[in-house]
Amino acid sequence: MTHPMEPTPSLGAHEHRHWEIADLLPQTVFETDLHGMLLYANRRAFDMFGYTPQEIQGGINVLTTLAPESIPQALENISSLLRGEIQSGNEYVALRKDGTRFPVLIYASLIYEKERAVGMRGLVVDISERKRSEEAIVINESKFRAIYDQAKHLAGILNPDGILLETNRMAREFIGQAENRFIGKPFWLTPWWAHSPQAQETLKEAIKRAIQGETVTFETTHTNFQGELRNIDFSITPVFNPNGKIYCLIPEGRDITERKRSEQALRESEQRFRNLFEKSLDAYLLFTHGVITDCNEASLTLLRASRSQLIGLTQHSLFPDRQPDGTLSREKAAIIAQALIAQGSIRFEWVCRRMDGTEVWVDIALQALGTGDHPAHLLASLRDITARKKAEQEHERLQVQLLQAQKMESVGRLAGGVAHDFNNMLGAIIGYAELGLKKIEAESRLKNYLEEILKAARRSASLTGQLLAFARKQTILPRVLDLNETVEGMIDILRRLIGESITLTWRPEPDLWRVKLDPAQVDQVLANLCVNARDAISDIGTILIETKNITLDESFCGARKDCVPGQYVLLSVTDNGCGMDADTQTRVFEPFFTTKKVGQGTGLGLSTVYGIVSQNNGFIHFESEPGRGTRFKIHVPRYAGPLFETDVKKGGSMPTARGETILLVEDEGAILEMGTLMLRSLGYTILPAATPSEALRLVQTHEGPIDLLISDVIMPAMNGKDLSDQLKQIKPGIKCLFMSGYTADIIAKHGMLDEAIHFIQKPFSIPEMATKIRGLLDEPSPPPSGSQERPSSE
Repeated sequence: MTHPMEPTPSLGAHEHRHWEIADLLPQTVFETDLHGMLLYANRRAFDMFGYTPQEIQGGINVLTTLAPESIPQALENISSLLRGEIQSGNEYVALRKDGTRFPVLIYASLIYEKERAVGMRGLVVDISERKRSEEAIVINESKFRAIYDQAKHLAGILNPDGILLETNRMAREFIGQAENRFIGKPFWLTPWWAHSPQAQETLKEAIKRAIQGETVTFETTHTNFQGELRNIDFSITPVFNPNGKIYCLIPEGRDITERKRSEQALRESEQRFRNLFEKSLDAYLLFTHGVITDCNEASLTLLRASRSQLIGLTQHSLFPDRQPDGTLSREKAAIIAQALIAQGSIRFEWVCRRMDGTEVWVDIALQALGTGDHPAHLLASLRDITARKKAEQEHERLQVQLLQAQKMESVGRLAGGVAHDFNNMLGAIIGYAELGLKKIEAESRLKNYLEEILKAARRSASLTGQLLAFARKQTILPRVLDLNETVEGMIDILRRLIGESITLTWRPEPDLWRVKLDPAQVDQVLANLCVNARDAISDIGTILIETKNITLDESFCGARKDCVPGQYVLLSVTDNGCGMDADTQTRVFEPFFTTKKVGQGTGLGLSTVYGIVSQNNGFIHFESEPGRGTRFKIHVPRYAGPLFETDVKKGGSMPTARGETILLVEDEGAILEMGTLMLRSLGYTILPAATPSEALRLVQTHEGPIDLLISDVIMPAMNGKDLSDQLKQIKPGIKCLFMSGYTADIIAKHGMLDEAIHFIQKPFSIPEMATKIRGLLDEPSPPPSGSQERPSSE
C-alpha cells in the first residue's frame, strides 16, 4: 500500500519501516522543515485535524493548525529548540479544519543531517479526555470544598496518625479560632477536646478503631467560643486509597444540644403525662389499631379488671350487644367512628360491659392521635356517670308522676264541679220518683216506670260517687276500725261478685294495727280491685287478699314521691290473670282508661281506688307482668290515737216525725220543693227557705221552736256552715244536718268530716233522710264546754 505522504528523500531507505509503524500509532507523527512547512504526517494526522492527504500535499505550515493564542508560544518554543535547549512536551490549543478547538500536547526535536539541523520531527497527543477529567476533578473538588465549608456540622481531615490537616468553616467558627493555630497538631490536643481529659481518651480510642477500618460513632461534648457546653454526636470515618490502605480519616460532629433538650423535654412531658394518666380519677384507655395497649388505675377500677385482662382487648370487647336505646353497639360504634374521623375528637354517653359482666354508664371522650382517615392511636377518657343517669331516670319518673298527679287533679276539679249540679238533679229525680211510688197503687203500670227511673237515677248517683272518690272530693266519715273485721265482712259478697270459677283466698295477719277509714270506702276499694282481678282471669284462677303490718324506712320511701317513712297496714289483692303490658301500666290509674270492650267498663274502677287511698293519706302501687298476673298493694297509715266507745244503732222500720219542726234551706228550687214534700210525708213541720237570708228572717219571725236545720252547703252569698253558726247564736239548741253533692271543703277538711258534723250526701232517698234525721234528733245535746268523751279500755 502506498503511503499518502511519502517521507523526505533525505531519509534512508531503512527508515521506511519506521513510518509504517508510525501509521499504527494513535498519535499524530509529523516532520517539517526549519520553517515549519509540513513534509510528512502519519494517517492519524488526517483524522485528528480533519484534512485530506491532497490538502496536506499542497503544502501547509504546522503553525496554521494552532489557535492564534498558541502561535506565539509555539514560535518561542521553536527558537528555544534551535538554540539547543532541551524541551519536554508543550501544551497548545489546536485547530481542526472545521475550526473546532481541542487541547494537544506536542513533543518536538530537531532533525540533523551531517551535524546540521535540517528540520523538525514531532509527536502530537490529543489530550481532550485528560483535560475533561482534570476539569471534572476541579469541579468536584470545588463542589466538595463548597459542601465541606458550608456544612452545618463540624468536619475536618486527619492523616492516619490522627494529625489534623484541615477543618471546615463550621468547625472553626465553633471555637472562634483561626485554622493555623491547630493545624498539624494531634486532634485530641486541639481546642475542641481540651476541656475534658476523659473526652480526649475517648477520641484516642476512636481513632485507633478507625485506623483499623471501623467507622466509629459516639456522643461527647464540646465547649464553644461562648463557653457553652454543647452535646455533639461525633463520628470518625476512614477513607481508603485504591490499594485498600487508609488514606485519611474524616471526623464529623453534629451539634445535638437542641435535640437532647427536646428529648429531655419530651421525657419530662411523657413523665408528666404518665403521672396524670395514672393518677387521674377518670379512666384512660389507649387504643392502637383498635386494641388496648395501655390503661391507668382508674380504668381497672371502673371496668373491674386487672391490667393483664385489659391489655390486648379490642374495643368491641367492652360493648354489650345493644345500648339502652336498643341500637346495636357495633352499628352505633361505626357511626361514632365516622364522626371521629371527620372531627378528630368526639364526646358521647355509652354503656360499657365490665369484666365481671355488669354494665356501667360512662361519659366517653375520644381523641384521635395522628393524622389521616384512620389514625393508628386513639385515647379514650371514661367517666362513670351511672349515678347521674339513675338520678336522671328518677327525675324523669318523678316528673311523670307529677304530670299524672296534675292531670288527675285537673280531672278531679272538673268532676267535683260537675258532681254538685248533677247530684242536685239526681236528688230531685230520686225524691220525686219515691214520692210518686208512695202515691200510686202497686198494680199500676206507672209504678214500673217510676221504679226504672229510680234505678237509673241510683246508678247515676253511684257513677257520680265514683267520680268524687277518684277526685278525692267524696265526703267521708272515717272511724277507727280493725281492717281484718271490715274485710271479713265483705268476703262472702266478694265471692259472689267474682263467681265460682275463681278461688278467693283471705289471709289476714293476726293483731293487725288499727286504721282510720270510712268502712264504705274499704268496701268500694275491695269491690273495684276484685272485679278488676276477675276480669283479668280468662277462665279459672285465684285471687288472694292479704293484710299485714309493715314499717317503711327512708330507703323504701326515697324512690316514691307519695310515701313517707312510718308504720302502715298493708292491704294487698293479688291475681294470676293476664297481667299488664308496659303501656297499660303507665295509664292504669288514668280515669276513663279501660282495656275492656265498649260498654263493659267505665274506666273509673282503679282511678276510684287511687282517689280513695290518696284521700286517706295512703299510697298504692302495683307489680305486674304479662302472663303472670298482678298484685296491688295499698299502704294505709297506722292509727296511733286513742280509741273511743261508740254506740252502733241498727235501724228497723223507717222512722217518722214526733212533732218536730225543721228549717229546710236549699237554693235549688226543685230540691227545695221535693225536700219539703218528702219531709212533710214523714210528718215534720217544714219551714222552707230558698236563701240563707230568708232562713234568718224565718227564724226571727217564727214563734215556735225549731228543732233542726237542714241546709245545703254551697249557696250564693252565704254557705251552709256560716248560716249554721249564725242560727246557733239565735237558737242555741238548734241541731244541724248538712246536705250536698259536693262540699268543697266547707264542712269537711280534704273531704273528711269531723265527728261533730252531721252530713247526708246528695242524692239521697226518703228512707236515708228519715233515718238520718231521726238519729240526729234523738241524740243527746252536746256536753257542756270542757267535758271530754270517755276513752275505751281497748
